[in-house]
Amino acid sequence: MEKVFKIYSQMSLMLALVFWLSACQKQNTPTPLTLQKPTVYSNDYYVKLRAYKNSDHARFFIWLADYGVKGGISASLGERFAGVPDSVDIISLWGGIPDSVNNPNDYKEMRFNQRVKGTKLLDVTLVTPDRFASYSQDDNGIKQFALKLVKDVYDNDLDGLDIDYEPNGSIFSSPDNFIKLMVYLSQYVGPKSGTGKLLDIDYYGDIPPAVLAPYVDFVVQQAYGNGSANQLQNNYNALNGYKPGQYFPAETFGDYFATGGVPFTNVDGTVVTSLLGFGLWNPTQGRKGGFGVFYGQRDYYNPAPYGYIRAAIQGCNPAKK
Repeated sequence: MEKVFKIYSQMSLMLALVFWLSACQKQNTPTPLTLQKPTVYSNDYYVKLRAYKNSDHARFFIWLADYGVKGGISASLGERFAGVPDSVDIISLWGGIPDSVNNPNDYKEMRFNQRVKGTKLLDVTLVTPDRFASYSQDDNGIKQFALKLVKDVYDNDLDGLDIDYEPNGSIFSSPDNFIKLMVYLSQYVGPKSGTGKLLDIDYYGDIPPAVLAPYVDFVVQQAYGNGSANQLQNNYNALNGYKPGQYFPAETFGDYFATGGVPFTNVDGTVVTSLLGFGLWNPTQGRKGGFGVFYGQRDYYNPAPYGYIRAAIQGCNPAKK
């Protein structure tokens, strides 16, 4: 009996070892990633989408980042141009310009947004001391800096330039120098260039000089955490010289992606999240040019992918029935 028990014990041990090895083998067997596939629509849909983006409406602007997968494809549409809602009008390439060699999928999806969906793509640059360090600190340096920015736009077949006006002690802390930069740029991009390429200024603390209003298509205020229509109205009133149609207030999803913004009090006293509030609000002087969000790609990871952004765009530009 003891001998039989030992045999059964050995057999049980061997079977357990076989099952354990089998389990290990299954766990270590490489399996392909299941990639999320973006929806592909008919050609008629894209014709209508491009027509909408060319129509007279308040546009939506997004600073996009977190893409840039070298040589591969991210499984998450939150890290891809393909995931950006079709109703986004303008993308400022905060994550850099994708390289067709090193970032082939990002490049392909970026071009699809631009050429098929009609989304405008902007190169973006700060005017901080580090960005200007390799240029002479004079008028010639300003001109050479401007020409480099223009070259980046044209060499990469982009739709314009987004200038982040936060000089932080650079040569552009002098408004006169910043004006010189923008006037140089306006020969090649912006409404005075006749090229159809966009030129905008985005800003946080320093208000863009009023004299530049005719040289830019629009200005984007980093109105992060603004909690009322009254606050946005005061911000616009301080922006002397710019038409309502040039003004875009923007929220940040660097901080508020999980909630859609901060509590925001509308003109009628109702309270919504601030990104939606930015979309619903207009200056008393006329309709705003649009509105936007920084790090908007983080909205993808909310329960409804890009749910806050889609709701805000819909609130601003209700779909026709």
